[in-house]
Amino acid sequence: MEKTVAPPQIRAVQPLDPRYKEMICFNCSWLGHYVGNCIETKKCFICAGGHNVNNCAASAKPQPTATYFGSAAAGLGFYHIDIPVATESRWLNYKNCAMLKVVKGEVSTSELLTQLDGIFCKNKEWS
Repeated sequence: MEKTVAPPQIRAVQPLDPRYKEMICFNCSWLGHYVGNCIETKKCFICAGGHNVNNCAASAKPQPTATYFGSAAAGLGFYHIDIPVATESRWLNYKNCAMLKVVKGEVSTSELLTQLDGIFCKNKEWS
């Protein structure tokens, strides 16, 4: 009995139009063409579904945003994201605690406390 071998798949090559050399396709994210002439299978860039982004149900839903509250120094910013309260956080003897980390730059403890007072409860003890 003879073994049947499938012919190798030939991958289509996206034709590049010099007019669109700086354009990024919203379908495949490659340069040199636009979604209307993209040869890749149509895919939503928001949810990766098989539909056009204009028909994406996920894009119509409210998206989380970070509210900018100010800065303590150049390059430092304070942001706040409202999220539903699921359960209280407990750490050692603290109730509803959070950890703050300065990733880049410096901020004094007093300036940090001033900023936290401006963002959250004025009567909260931030030590």
